[in-house]
Amino acid sequence: MVEELTTVQTVKNKLIYKEGFMSKIYKIENNKLLSTKTFIIYSDIHYYKNMNLNYLYKELSKLTTDSPNYILLLGDLIDDPNISSKELTPLRDYLLKLSKITKIITILGNHDILTNYKNISNENSKYLNMLRNIPNLHLLENTSYQDNQIYFYGTKYQGTYYKHKEPLPIWLSTVKNITFPDDTLNIILEHSPNNIFNPHNFTSIPSLKKTDIVLSGHNHFGCIPSYLDPIIPGNIGLIGAGNNLFPKYSRGKIQITPNTTGIICPPITTFSNEKGIFKLANIFYPPQNIKLKILRKK
Repeated sequence: MVEELTTVQTVKNKLIYKEGFMSKIYKIENNKLLSTKTFIIYSDIHYYKNMNLNYLYKELSKLTTDSPNYILLLGDLIDDPNISSKELTPLRDYLLKLSKITKIITILGNHDILTNYKNISNENSKYLNMLRNIPNLHLLENTSYQDNQIYFYGTKYQGTYYKHKEPLPIWLSTVKNITFPDDTLNIILEHSPNNIFNPHNFTSIPSLKKTDIVLSGHNHFGCIPSYLDPIIPGNIGLIGAGNNLFPKYSRGKIQITPNTTGIICPPITTFSNEKGIFKLANIFYPPQNIKLKILRKK
């Protein structure tokens, strides 16, 4: 069972955001856990030089009160991988504070490895080492992390995968190597939902049949304003990553198989710094995250 709630109040068909930060709340029942686990999920922060992080620091105090078991970051922490170590300092300081709340599980997205999305660049080793050296943060690069009853697997792709519009053969060759234990809650973190949320693609890989939950971001909620989300059914968006129109998997949840639930996380930053003047439109797109509770099935 999946229950969707929201921290947005509705008054006479108007949406009121609490402190400018919106959360979508999901509850999922699963019989693999002995007790409730809470996850706070961020995607697509798109940090850039001199980015103001005050709104994230305000949310930090809420996270301390919420006491989540895990914080999950679904990729695109930065906007451009060519950012320097000095320019990364504010992001590092924020992540250090975040890691003192609870364990962080993170993966890389296309902006973590591509310059302005279109041009392939070498990985920024200083950026990756910064992530790897933050205590209590686990960067998954086609690797796994197991903690008690939960098994996380995070995928990673080369720049060519995103530049060439996520070709299916590359995706298949990556996920076919995923293996899961039998008795854990199995979660895949994959930045883009475009292949893994397709039920036909998903069921073509036998190794994925033990997956309980898939978490993705990337498509920025299809650039649908939050106030329109309740009245537009389904998971389709208006514009997705790479400027593709009407992406099929952009927002909300989808039952990928009877045993596998997928959730597509909205972005912290809808229009990134690379969009130039269009980033001013973020005033109409408040930052969003997801609060996910996994409950023991009765």
